[in-house]
Amino acid sequence: MKIERLKSILLIILVISSIVLTANKWFNEELWPEGYSFFSDVKNRLSGDNNKAKAEFSPNKEVLRPAKIIVNNLSSHVQYTKSAENYDEICDEITGVLSSSLKSDKISKVENEEWDNLLKMKSCYFSYPVIYDASYFASQLSGKYTGSVKYFKEFIITEDPRISSLTHLYLKDSVTGVIEKIVVDYDSRIIKKYISYAKNETNEISYYSFELNFDTEDKSKIKDHAIIERDVLINISEKNLPKLSEQNIFKNIADNDSLYTPILSYFQYNTSGIRKYVESDNSMVFVENYGTLKLHSNGVLEYKSNDKTKGIKLDNSSVNACLNSCMTFVNGVTMLMNKNPLLYYEISSDIHDIQSLSFNMTFDYYINDSKIIFDEKKYNTKNAISVEVENGAIVSYTQVFNSYLPYQETVNCGSAINAIDNLNTDKLTSKDEKITDIFTAYHYNKQGIWTPLWYIKDSKGNTTAIKTESVVPSDLEVQ
Repeated sequence: MKIERLKSILLIILVISSIVLTANKWFNEELWPEGYSFFSDVKNRLSGDNNKAKAEFSPNKEVLRPAKIIVNNLSSHVQYTKSAENYDEICDEITGVLSSSLKSDKISKVENEEWDNLLKMKSCYFSYPVIYDASYFASQLSGKYTGSVKYFKEFIITEDPRISSLTHLYLKDSVTGVIEKIVVDYDSRIIKKYISYAKNETNEISYYSFELNFDTEDKSKIKDHAIIERDVLINISEKNLPKLSEQNIFKNIADNDSLYTPILSYFQYNTSGIRKYVESDNSMVFVENYGTLKLHSNGVLEYKSNDKTKGIKLDNSSVNACLNSCMTFVNGVTMLMNKNPLLYYEISSDIHDIQSLSFNMTFDYYINDSKIIFDEKKYNTKNAISVEVENGAIVSYTQVFNSYLPYQETVNCGSAINAIDNLNTDKLTSKDEKITDIFTAYHYNKQGIWTPLWYIKDSKGNTTAIKTESVVPSDLEVQ
């Protein structure tokens, strides 16, 4: 009897040991050849910190965040960008206005003159970095838009002149120019609150283009000038910005597995036993069955799927879900960077004509609210981040992984008005082109330093640097 009992105990122990060893085989990356363990891959995805970053990021909120907010108080105009102290508070409250606007049936069309007058009244102007499909934008608010504006990137809110519990929202179609006025059931006293903020936060002086007659095509009013779209805000105060130094975190990447291991995991590569090699320029290449991940020695991350039917799967339940899933993936990769907390990224490709699960998206970096403009010859990319999606899967992904820190020297860039005075209009590709934006951006020079300059963007989407007396990098071909 005792022998039979002992046999039973030993059998139970053997069964438990077998289960433990089998589980260890499944989930231990080191026990799998060529690094292709389905179970360890699942384990990495479920337990990694990247999933926490995914959970905290909301593509819906990101889409709703404008590139700039301008608070207008008659002749005073104060601009808020994403680094401004009250930016997030304003965005949160405006989300309420936008959500309420989708429930309103009080929609009417207005003329351009009314839009222009709003910029000279007590109002708030919101501008997005790209053109959005109105239906897609409304879906981020869990609502449906029923108006006639199809594509937009800007809107204005202002008070109802008689009823304080109502706010007026004006939406301009970026293609047709049609302007809709929506009466929204939302307390308009928020406008007064924003104006009170603006009064105490800046000493800068700015004017809209139409206030300075830069929008006119009448040469008798202003001689030899570029035509600037009416609602471009022109700052006449001087701007001082630090130069930046670039930190290449992929330098000696082959010896830094603590850096590349999380990247491999995020791109769904098994981190142990994977095929890898180092190229002559010290770039590191990782290879798996259907794709290649390359960490270039100049700081650029590049992923390519060898098979367009494979790639990194996104949420393909709908086009909108796929777009949001792509943005969530981009945010997760960016969270892996050792970057300056002042640096942020912003979408730079329009979302106005995406009808399928195949599309391209681009994003740019900003620091000190100034865009970083990459030399395509040096980085083999014009944008900080480029993504190609095919049938709901990422088949190509490129991202500059360098970090940027303030250099010891500050540059007086002058004012926007000075930059316009230095603009050589002969360099514009067409006399009919209008300037749609004027902004500061960082350019990389041969000394390895990023220098701030004034740039313009024209109606064809081209950006051009402007030569000023205060700053001209010797290696930059400017106006």
